[in-house]
Amino acid sequence: MTTKIKVPPQITIGCHPYKLFRAGDEELVGFDGTAAHRAGLLYIAKSLPVTRQNTAFIHECLHTIIRVWDIKELMGEDAEGIINRLDEGLGELLFNNLGIELDWGDIKDLKLTPVEGKDGD
Repeated sequence: MTTKIKVPPQITIGCHPYKLFRAGDEELVGFDGTAAHRAGLLYIAKSLPVTRQNTAFIHECLHTIIRVWDIKELMGEDAEGIINRLDEGLGELLFNNLGIELDWGDIKDLKLTPVEGKDGD
């Protein structure tokens, strides 16, 4: 049995709202996704297969959680590696074992502008 869940156009992490958009490869310059924290925006590459969009969404949410709660130093030097393993592990649990399917239908495509670009994690 599959449970379909709509990806909301906005999520809140901590006290901070983040709008979610899908962006083209030219805007993401090789990244599967990115977070523009000061602008409150999360971008996921629209060219990815849906399964990869799903784990990229988890990945960017994890980055945002780590930034909002300022816990990167607790993860040590391999923070990105830990996030990569967590996004795949959570994806396996949610999508393959629990039968959750994310519906990206309400997420708009948007081009990045210099103001909205990646400002670092």
